[in-house]
Amino acid sequence: MATLVLSASAGVWAADKGVETLATKWRVLDSKSGVIESILEFRQEEDGTYSGYVVKSSPNPLINLYETCIKCPVPYKDQPIVGMRVLWGFKPDGADGLKFKDGHAFDPKNGKTYRGKIRLSSDQRRMYLRGYIGTSLLGRTEVWLRGDGSLTKSLSE
Repeated sequence: MATLVLSASAGVWAADKGVETLATKWRVLDSKSGVIESILEFRQEEDGTYSGYVVKSSPNPLINLYETCIKCPVPYKDQPIVGMRVLWGFKPDGADGLKFKDGHAFDPKNGKTYRGKIRLSSDQRRMYLRGYIGTSLLGRTEVWLRGDGSLTKSLSE
């Protein structure tokens, strides 16, 4: 599963827990180089689930080869990647607000959809997105960084 980036309204706080929510901007890192590939914005939907939308994409052609979804099935085929909903259906899992389950992740690089779950670090600065087909034991985890929408920072910060 290729790396995706999410962003949302920064500084949103869960009123009853005093912790930040998933709804903010996230810098998606290329899993091999650690370079920021895109920025995703997570938004809380009316049904209480969270979805992620691509808001920026790296101009580096070695990271992002296409501006539109070339290898994608309908309804994504030939659609702009910026603005695309690539994560959806993530439900809070537990009282601490650090885990989310039952979501889906769409990878515009290969046109595949994966099941997913999310875990936030205790300081909520890092997101661990686990994408898988079937069982999560056969998946892959990506690390994303809570961000300001900048494409200039990396995992080494």
